[in-house]
Amino acid sequence: MEENKKKIVGFSDDVSLIKAIAGGNKNAFAILAKKHIPIIYSVAFRMNFSKSEAEDIAQEVMLKIWMNAEKWDVNKKAKVSTWIYRITHNLCLDVLRKNKSNFNDNYMEIADKSDNAEAQYIKTEDDNIMQKLINELPERQRIALVFACYQELSYEEISHIMNTTVKSVESLLVRAKKNLRTQAIKSNLLDGGRK
Repeated sequence: MEENKKKIVGFSDDVSLIKAIAGGNKNAFAILAKKHIPIIYSVAFRMNFSKSEAEDIAQEVMLKIWMNAEKWDVNKKAKVSTWIYRITHNLCLDVLRKNKSNFNDNYMEIADKSDNAEAQYIKTEDDNIMQKLINELPERQRIALVFACYQELSYEEISHIMNTTVKSVESLLVRAKKNLRTQAIKSNLLDGGRK
């Protein structure tokens, strides 16, 4: 029992966890999973997957991490989290390409009833519309936007994940925001006169 506690306490960062996972340490895997599954799920959900599909993707990403932990190279400049995002990105693209016709109509769950049900309903509707607009963006724009706005990654991290340049990420985000604004105006989500 004491030995297991020592193993868990010894993992101060993702690098230590990945090294331990490469050695078959299940405790390290559990810690890494607890830390990263919510993030992986969020990315998959925002990339136009249903809740159950996003959960499946998160599980498959974690399986890939378990099976390939020894492939992560500590000498590379990328962080472990960037490597995990890259795996998530690639798996989401694979699934999207296999299911081109799959379009998620369940954009957001209906929020719990609150004191101000009407305001909550309007916010939920706006969120649903915005998620639909994001889902309609071209694939690379949507991916860059999800990583930048929802995961708050730096442009450099996004460029590593998407295997492109920082300039390309900047360009994708400018186009994504422009497309979102145009579509939001068409959907009456934004007033055409606002900036």
